[in-house]
Amino acid sequence: MLSKFGLDPNNWKHQPYTFLKTRFYIEASSAIIYLFLRIGVSANTTTFLYLLSGFLGCLLIAVGSVPLLYLGILLVFVKSVFDWADGPIARWEQQESLKGHILDLYGAKFNSLCFVSSLGLYSYQSTDDVVFLYFLIGYGFVCSNIMTSYASDQLLRSLLNRKVRFFSSSDNEDLKISSGLAHLPKTKLSALVRKLAFFQYILDDRARSVDLLLLIIIFEQTILSVAIIPYAFLFMVIKQILYFLIDWVIFYKGSWMNNFEVNNDDE
Repeated sequence: MLSKFGLDPNNWKHQPYTFLKTRFYIEASSAIIYLFLRIGVSANTTTFLYLLSGFLGCLLIAVGSVPLLYLGILLVFVKSVFDWADGPIARWEQQESLKGHILDLYGAKFNSLCFVSSLGLYSYQSTDDVVFLYFLIGYGFVCSNIMTSYASDQLLRSLLNRKVRFFSSSDNEDLKISSGLAHLPKTKLSALVRKLAFFQYILDDRARSVDLLLLIIIFEQTILSVAIIPYAFLFMVIKQILYFLIDWVIFYKGSWMNNFEVNNDDE
Protein backbone atom coordinates (compact mmCIF):
# COMPACT_ATOMS: atom_id res chain seq x y z
CA MET A 1 0.00 0.00 0.00
CA LEU A 2 2.78 2.44 0.92
CA SER A 3 4.82 1.66 -2.20
CA LYS A 4 2.42 3.59 -4.44
CA PHE A 5 3.43 6.74 -2.52
CA GLY A 6 7.13 6.03 -2.99
CA LEU A 7 7.54 4.80 0.58
CA ASP A 8 9.38 1.66 1.63
CA PRO A 9 8.60 0.64 5.24
CA ASN A 10 11.53 -1.81 5.18
CA ASN A 11 14.18 0.73 4.17
CA TRP A 12 15.67 1.91 7.45
CA LYS A 13 18.71 3.54 5.84
CA HIS A 14 16.89 5.88 3.45
CA GLN A 15 13.49 6.21 5.14
CA PRO A 16 14.02 5.83 8.91
CA TYR A 17 10.85 7.73 9.83
CA THR A 18 8.65 5.51 7.65
CA PHE A 19 10.42 2.41 9.01
CA LEU A 20 9.81 3.33 12.66
CA LYS A 21 6.32 4.82 12.34
CA THR A 22 5.05 1.91 10.24
CA ARG A 23 6.25 -0.59 12.81
CA PHE A 24 4.65 1.42 15.60
CA TYR A 25 1.34 1.41 13.70
CA ILE A 26 1.57 -2.32 12.99
CA GLU A 27 2.33 -3.34 16.57
CA ALA A 28 -0.10 -0.93 18.23
CA SER A 29 -2.95 -1.59 15.79
CA SER A 30 -2.44 -5.34 16.17
CA ALA A 31 -3.10 -5.02 19.91
CA ILE A 32 -6.16 -2.84 19.21
CA ILE A 33 -7.49 -5.33 16.64
CA TYR A 34 -7.09 -8.26 19.03
CA LEU A 35 -8.76 -6.41 21.90
CA PHE A 36 -11.64 -5.00 19.84
CA LEU A 37 -12.39 -8.35 18.21
CA ARG A 38 -12.49 -9.95 21.67
CA ILE A 39 -14.94 -7.40 23.10
CA GLY A 40 -16.99 -6.91 19.93
CA VAL A 41 -16.11 -3.35 18.88
CA SER A 42 -17.15 -2.79 15.26
CA ALA A 43 -15.04 -1.29 12.48
CA ASN A 44 -17.17 1.87 12.29
CA THR A 45 -16.88 2.36 16.06
CA THR A 46 -13.10 2.07 15.68
CA THR A 47 -13.22 4.80 13.02
CA PHE A 48 -15.26 6.98 15.39
CA LEU A 49 -12.53 6.50 18.00
CA TYR A 50 -10.05 7.72 15.36
CA LEU A 51 -12.19 10.83 14.91
CA LEU A 52 -12.66 11.35 18.65
CA SER A 53 -9.00 10.90 19.61
CA GLY A 54 -7.92 13.34 16.91
CA PHE A 55 -10.53 15.92 17.95
CA LEU A 56 -9.70 15.66 21.66
CA GLY A 57 -5.97 15.83 20.97
CA CYS A 58 -6.35 18.96 18.84
CA LEU A 59 -8.64 20.52 21.45
CA LEU A 60 -6.02 20.00 24.16
CA ILE A 61 -3.30 21.47 21.94
CA ALA A 62 -5.50 24.51 21.31
CA VAL A 63 -5.96 25.07 25.06
CA GLY A 64 -2.22 25.68 25.39
CA SER A 65 -1.90 24.62 29.05
CA VAL A 66 1.32 22.62 29.34
CA PRO A 67 0.05 19.42 31.02
CA LEU A 68 -2.94 19.19 28.68
CA LEU A 69 -0.80 20.21 25.72
CA TYR A 70 1.44 17.16 26.05
CA LEU A 71 -1.58 14.88 26.40
CA GLY A 72 -2.99 16.41 23.23
CA ILE A 73 0.28 15.84 21.39
CA LEU A 74 0.21 12.19 22.46
CA LEU A 75 -3.38 11.72 21.27
CA VAL A 76 -2.68 13.27 17.88
CA PHE A 77 0.47 11.17 17.52
CA VAL A 78 -1.29 7.84 18.22
CA LYS A 79 -4.75 8.53 16.71
CA SER A 80 -3.93 6.79 13.41
CA VAL A 81 -3.54 3.49 15.24
CA PHE A 82 -7.36 3.30 15.14
CA ASP A 83 -7.27 4.13 11.43
CA TRP A 84 -4.91 1.21 10.84
CA ALA A 85 -7.16 -1.08 12.87
CA ASP A 86 -10.62 -0.38 11.41
CA GLY A 87 -9.92 -1.94 8.00
CA PRO A 88 -8.69 -5.33 9.28
CA ILE A 89 -11.58 -5.45 11.77
CA ALA A 90 -14.08 -4.78 8.95
CA ARG A 91 -12.57 -7.52 6.79
CA TRP A 92 -12.42 -10.06 9.63
CA GLU A 93 -16.03 -9.40 10.64
CA GLN A 94 -17.12 -9.09 6.98
CA GLN A 95 -18.38 -5.58 7.68
CA GLU A 96 -16.78 -3.84 4.70
CA SER A 97 -19.14 -1.22 3.30
CA LEU A 98 -19.23 1.97 1.29
CA LYS A 99 -20.41 3.79 4.42
CA GLY A 100 -17.29 2.65 6.27
CA HIS A 101 -15.06 3.70 3.39
CA ILE A 102 -16.60 7.18 3.29
CA LEU A 103 -16.39 7.46 7.07
CA ASP A 104 -12.69 6.55 6.90
CA LEU A 105 -12.00 9.26 4.30
CA TYR A 106 -14.05 11.75 6.28
CA GLY A 107 -12.03 10.97 9.40
CA ALA A 108 -8.78 11.86 7.67
CA LYS A 109 -10.20 15.16 6.40
CA PHE A 110 -11.83 15.98 9.75
CA ASN A 111 -8.62 15.37 11.70
CA SER A 112 -6.63 17.44 9.22
CA LEU A 113 -8.97 20.42 9.65
CA CYS A 114 -8.92 20.01 13.43
CA PHE A 115 -5.13 19.92 13.54
CA VAL A 116 -4.60 23.09 11.50
CA SER A 117 -7.29 24.84 13.55
CA SER A 118 -5.55 23.79 16.76
CA LEU A 119 -2.30 25.27 15.47
CA GLY A 120 -4.12 28.54 14.86
CA LEU A 121 -5.51 28.65 18.39
CA TYR A 122 -2.15 27.55 19.82
CA SER A 123 -0.47 30.39 17.89
CA TYR A 124 -2.98 32.86 19.30
CA GLN A 125 -2.45 31.54 22.84
CA SER A 126 1.34 31.74 22.55
CA THR A 127 1.54 35.19 20.91
CA ASP A 128 -1.69 36.86 22.10
CA ASP A 129 -2.00 38.27 18.56
CA VAL A 130 -5.58 38.43 17.29
CA VAL A 131 -4.42 38.23 13.66
CA PHE A 132 -4.18 34.46 14.04
CA LEU A 133 -7.90 34.31 14.81
CA TYR A 134 -8.60 36.20 11.58
CA PHE A 135 -6.45 33.77 9.63
CA LEU A 136 -8.22 30.88 11.35
CA ILE A 137 -11.60 32.24 10.24
CA GLY A 138 -10.23 32.63 6.71
CA TYR A 139 -8.94 29.08 6.77
CA GLY A 140 -12.37 27.77 7.75
CA PHE A 141 -14.00 29.81 4.97
CA VAL A 142 -11.79 28.58 2.13
CA CYS A 143 -11.92 24.96 3.35
CA SER A 144 -15.72 25.01 3.36
CA ASN A 145 -16.03 26.58 -0.10
CA ILE A 146 -13.96 24.33 -2.39
CA MET A 147 -15.74 24.66 -5.71
CA THR A 148 -14.91 21.28 -7.25
CA SER A 149 -16.06 19.53 -4.06
CA TYR A 150 -19.37 21.39 -4.22
CA ALA A 151 -19.67 20.63 -7.94
CA SER A 152 -18.95 16.92 -7.34
CA ASP A 153 -21.62 16.82 -4.64
CA GLN A 154 -24.17 18.49 -6.91
CA LEU A 155 -23.27 16.19 -9.81
CA LEU A 156 -23.84 13.11 -7.67
CA ARG A 157 -27.19 14.42 -6.44
CA SER A 158 -28.22 15.33 -9.98
CA LEU A 159 -27.16 11.93 -11.33
CA LEU A 160 -29.17 10.15 -8.65
CA ASN A 161 -32.19 12.32 -9.44
CA ARG A 162 -31.62 11.86 -13.21
CA LYS A 163 -31.31 15.60 -13.75
CA VAL A 164 -27.88 15.11 -15.33
CA ARG A 165 -26.58 12.32 -17.52
CA PHE A 166 -23.10 11.05 -18.21
CA PHE A 167 -21.86 10.15 -21.69
CA SER A 168 -18.56 8.85 -23.05
CA SER A 169 -16.42 10.56 -25.65
CA SER A 170 -13.49 9.61 -27.84
CA ASP A 171 -10.99 10.72 -25.19
CA ASN A 172 -12.91 9.17 -22.30
CA GLU A 173 -13.98 5.73 -23.47
CA ASP A 174 -13.70 4.08 -20.07
CA LEU A 175 -16.23 6.49 -18.49
CA LYS A 176 -13.60 7.73 -16.08
CA ILE A 177 -14.33 11.17 -14.68
CA SER A 178 -11.35 13.41 -15.43
CA SER A 179 -10.31 16.02 -12.93
CA GLY A 180 -7.28 17.83 -11.56
CA LEU A 181 -4.31 19.72 -12.94
CA ALA A 182 -3.56 17.16 -15.65
CA HIS A 183 -6.70 18.15 -17.54
CA LEU A 184 -6.18 21.89 -17.64
CA PRO A 185 -5.60 23.45 -21.08
CA LYS A 186 -1.97 24.31 -21.80
CA THR A 187 -1.85 28.05 -21.15
CA LYS A 188 0.45 30.39 -19.22
CA LEU A 189 -2.11 30.46 -16.42
CA SER A 190 -2.27 26.68 -16.13
CA ALA A 191 1.56 26.51 -16.16
CA LEU A 192 1.63 28.92 -13.22
CA VAL A 193 -1.05 26.89 -11.45
CA ARG A 194 1.02 23.72 -11.82
CA LYS A 195 4.07 25.44 -10.33
CA LEU A 196 2.07 26.74 -7.37
CA ALA A 197 0.61 23.26 -6.82
CA PHE A 198 4.08 22.11 -5.71
CA PHE A 199 3.52 23.82 -2.35
CA GLN A 200 0.71 21.42 -1.47
CA TYR A 201 3.35 18.83 -0.50
CA ILE A 202 4.99 21.13 2.06
CA LEU A 203 3.53 20.83 5.59
CA ASP A 204 0.60 18.80 4.30
CA ASP A 205 -1.63 16.44 6.31
CA ARG A 206 0.66 13.41 6.05
CA ALA A 207 1.87 11.87 9.29
CA ARG A 208 5.45 13.02 8.79
CA SER A 209 4.36 16.67 8.57
CA VAL A 210 2.03 16.39 11.56
CA ASP A 211 4.69 14.67 13.67
CA LEU A 212 7.26 17.30 12.71
CA LEU A 213 4.95 20.07 13.87
CA LEU A 214 4.22 18.19 17.09
CA LEU A 215 7.96 17.90 17.71
CA ILE A 216 8.41 21.63 17.09
CA ILE A 217 5.68 22.36 19.67
CA ILE A 218 7.58 20.25 22.22
CA PHE A 219 10.82 22.09 21.40
CA GLU A 220 9.04 25.45 21.76
CA GLN A 221 7.89 24.42 25.23
CA THR A 222 11.33 23.23 26.31
CA ILE A 223 14.44 24.49 24.54
CA LEU A 224 13.47 26.96 21.80
CA SER A 225 13.30 30.68 22.54
CA VAL A 226 11.63 31.52 19.22
CA ALA A 227 8.11 30.60 18.09
CA ILE A 228 8.00 28.60 14.85
CA ILE A 229 4.46 27.20 14.88
CA PRO A 230 2.80 30.60 14.24
CA TYR A 231 4.76 30.98 11.01
CA ALA A 232 4.00 27.39 10.04
CA PHE A 233 0.30 28.04 10.62
CA LEU A 234 0.36 31.17 8.48
CA PHE A 235 2.09 29.23 5.70
CA MET A 236 -0.54 26.49 5.85
CA VAL A 237 -3.39 29.02 5.67
CA ILE A 238 -1.82 30.87 2.73
CA LYS A 239 -1.27 27.52 1.02
CA GLN A 240 -4.95 26.66 1.51
CA ILE A 241 -5.98 30.02 0.06
CA LEU A 242 -3.82 29.30 -2.99
CA TYR A 243 -5.46 25.88 -3.27
CA PHE A 244 -8.86 27.60 -3.10
CA LEU A 245 -7.90 29.85 -6.03
CA ILE A 246 -6.34 26.99 -8.00
CA ASP A 247 -9.49 24.96 -7.46
CA TRP A 248 -11.51 27.70 -9.13
CA VAL A 249 -9.16 27.59 -12.12
CA ILE A 250 -9.62 23.81 -12.34
CA PHE A 251 -13.39 24.21 -12.16
CA TYR A 252 -13.57 27.01 -14.71
CA LYS A 253 -10.83 25.97 -17.16
CA GLY A 254 -10.63 22.19 -16.70
CA SER A 255 -12.31 19.59 -18.88
CA TRP A 256 -13.48 17.31 -16.07
CA MET A 257 -17.18 18.24 -16.48
CA ASN A 258 -17.29 17.91 -20.26
CA ASN A 259 -18.84 14.44 -20.09
CA PHE A 260 -21.95 15.60 -18.23
CA GLU A 261 -24.99 17.30 -19.64
CA VAL A 262 -28.39 18.36 -18.39
CA ASN A 263 -30.94 15.63 -18.97
CA ASN A 264 -33.80 17.31 -20.80
CA ASP A 265 -35.43 13.96 -21.69
CA ASP A 266 -36.43 13.12 -18.13
CA GLU A 267 -39.87 14.35 -17.20
